[in-house]
Amino acid sequence: MSIAALLDRLAYSLAGPYRKSFYSTLENCLSKKDVINNEVFLVRVYVMKMYCLSVDGYIQMALYLYESIKNQIHIITKYELEMIMARESLLITNRISELIEKSDLFKFDAFYIFNLLLMENNLKECKKYCLSLIKTHPNASMALLLQENTFTENTTLVILKMLLKRIQVSNSFICLLLNRNIPYDILKEYAVTNIIGKPLDIPSMLLLKKLVLIGVSIEEYGYTIDTLLDNLDDWDIYEYCLNKKIQVSEKSKKSINYLTYKISLKIEPESVVEYVKRSSNLDFILNRISKECENTKEHCLLSLKSVDPIRYTYLNNPEFDFYREYSAEKISIFKKYSNNLTDFIFLIGVLIKTKNPTGIIDALLLLLLKRKELPNNRYVQLLICSIYRYLSLYDCVVEEYKGLNAHTVQLECLSYLWSDLKVIYSNWLGIELSDELDKKYLNQRLLSIGSVNTNIIQLTENQEYNQLVSLLEYRNKIINSPAYMQIKENKFYPLSAPPSIESIIIKESRYVLEKIITYPKTDPNSVFITAQDIPQKFQKSEIVRIIKESVSIINSYTEIPEDIISKVMSIPDKQEYLWDAHIKKHQTHK
Repeated sequence: MSIAALLDRLAYSLAGPYRKSFYSTLENCLSKKDVINNEVFLVRVYVMKMYCLSVDGYIQMALYLYESIKNQIHIITKYELEMIMARESLLITNRISELIEKSDLFKFDAFYIFNLLLMENNLKECKKYCLSLIKTHPNASMALLLQENTFTENTTLVILKMLLKRIQVSNSFICLLLNRNIPYDILKEYAVTNIIGKPLDIPSMLLLKKLVLIGVSIEEYGYTIDTLLDNLDDWDIYEYCLNKKIQVSEKSKKSINYLTYKISLKIEPESVVEYVKRSSNLDFILNRISKECENTKEHCLLSLKSVDPIRYTYLNNPEFDFYREYSAEKISIFKKYSNNLTDFIFLIGVLIKTKNPTGIIDALLLLLLKRKELPNNRYVQLLICSIYRYLSLYDCVVEEYKGLNAHTVQLECLSYLWSDLKVIYSNWLGIELSDELDKKYLNQRLLSIGSVNTNIIQLTENQEYNQLVSLLEYRNKIINSPAYMQIKENKFYPLSAPPSIESIIIKESRYVLEKIITYPKTDPNSVFITAQDIPQKFQKSEIVRIIKESVSIINSYTEIPEDIISKVMSIPDKQEYLWDAHIKKHQTHK
C-alpha cells in the first residue's frame, strides 16, 4: 500500500470512534522516512496527531505541535478530513482568531464565521454577517440581539418581533426574554401556544414561575400558584407570595422551602424543630427569632433544649464557646451529633467557630473518622480540605483536592483552596512547590473553553438560546477569571463573589473556606501557623499536647485507625517546617 493510501485510511480511522486503536500506526508513520521527507505527508500526519492530542485533552502538547506546522496548513487543503481535524483542533485549543484569519483556507461559510466572531465577542463584525444570513439563518440575528442586549430600544423590539415569527420560540427562550425585560405582551401568544393543552414539563413550570414573579395571573393557562407549587417546590414563588401577602395552602410534603415560608408567616416551636434538623441555614432562624420578643423567642426555642441542646444554645447566643459550656459533656455530644450528617456538619461548625486549637483538631479527627464511614461525601471532603488549608498544610490540601476530582465549573470555584496557599508558600515563606496542580488547572481550563467552542455553533444552529447565552457568559468569565489570573501571576486575586461552598457551614466558621487575599498576620493568641495568622512564638510541644489529648478523648469512645492518628500526629512537624521557613525568609529580608 502506498504512503498516500495508508494516510487516507489512517485519517478515516482516527476520525472514527475507535481512534485509539490506531495510535500505534500513527506513531509508526511519524518515523517513516517517506513521511519525514515529504512535506505534505508530514503535515498530514502532524495534523492527525494534533487532532488526537486535542480530543484526548492534551491541549498544551497539541498547541506545541500546531506551532510547528501552522504556516504549512495551506499545503493540505485538498485533504478534506485532515482540514476538518485541523479545524476541530483549533476550536478545542481556542485558536479562534486564527480560524477567522484562515477562514478562506478552511472554506467556512458565513454562518460558521459568524459563530467564530460571536465567540470572540466581536459584535460589530457579527452584525455585518447577520445581514447576509437573515433569510437563511435568522437564528444568527437572534443570537446577536441577545449578546448586544439592547432591548430597551424601540428599533430592537421591532426587529425582535420580526425574528420571533421566523424562529422556534421555546418556553426556556421566553423565560430568557422575560429576564431581559421584554414586555409580556410581545411574548404572550407564544406562551399560550406552548403551555395550554400541553404536558406540564420542567420548561413549562419554569415559564409559569416566571409569569407568577412578573405578576401575570396563570389561571388563564389552567393553573394556580398552589397547583404550581405542588409540582415545583420553589423558594422564589414562596417569597413572592410572602411579599404580596398571597396565602399558600397547607402542603402535605413539608419541604425546607415550605417550612421557611411557614416560619416567615408565624414562628412556632414545631416548625423550628423540624427546620433546624433538616437545614444548615441557621442564619434564617437567627434573623427570624431576632424579630420576636424574648418570651416568644424562648417559647419557640424551648422545645429544642432537651432534644438539640447545642442548636438551642447557638440560636440563643451564636457567640457561645463550646469548650467553656460543654467540656464536661463533650464525648456524649460528639456521639449524639455524629449520627446524622446535618447534625454532624453543624457540630463541626460549632467546634471551629472560635478558632480554639482543640476545636480545630477535634473537628479534623471527627471529619477523618466520618470519611471512613462516608468515603464519597463531598461535604466531608471539602471540610477536611478546608481545615488542612487553614492549618497551611499544602501537601494535605493537594491530596484532598485531588480526591474532590474538580472539573469545569467546579475547577473555577475550588482552585483557590490550593492556589491561595501556593501564593503564601512561594511569596511569603519562600517555599517552592510543584506546579502539578497549576498545569492541571491550565489544561482543564483550556479543555473547558474548547468544549464551549465546539458546542456554540451547534447551539446557534439548534436555536437553543438559553444554553448559548449561558455558555458564552461562562466562556467570558473563565477567559480572565480571578482563579486563572492568580495561578498565572502567582499573586492574590479576590473572587467576584464569596465562594458558594461557604454555605455548607455556620456563618461564624466560614473563615476556613473564605478566599485569602492577604498574607498571615502575627496573632499573640495563635498556636498554629495558619493561612491567616502566625504565632509570636512557636510552641511545638503545645501542638503535640493538644493533638494527643484530642486523640485520647475520641479514642475513649470510638477506635481511631492508625492511619488517621499518624496523619494528625504529623501536623507538629509540618508546622515546625513552616515556622523555620518563615523565620529564615523574614530574617533574610531584615
